[in-house]
Amino acid sequence: MLENSRYELKFITYDVNYFLIRNWIRMSQHNFFKEYKDRIVNNIYFDSFNFKSFIDNIDGQSKRVKTRYRWYGKFEDEKSGNMEFKIKRNVFGYKKT
Repeated sequence: MLENSRYELKFITYDVNYFLIRNWIRMSQHNFFKEYKDRIVNNIYFDSFNFKSFIDNIDGQSKRVKTRYRWYGKFEDEKSGNMEFKIKRNVFGYKKT
């Protein structure tokens, strides 16, 4: 699990801090870089009838799973997509396709 996971750190800020945060990322010693060229990303997320995935996210549950169908490019090209399970364990996240 951990060898395929990524460290995800999220925080809340105000829009007035946009340029400060953008410059902090650019000047960081952590070698941030753009992973992919610009592209269109399409997603369909699935949830239970009682909205368990949504509620777990809002509640900040440290262990949760999201199910989605994702494809890239034109909306009409949905047959080229994959079903994905995004798994979150504390600050580590990974997905199974």
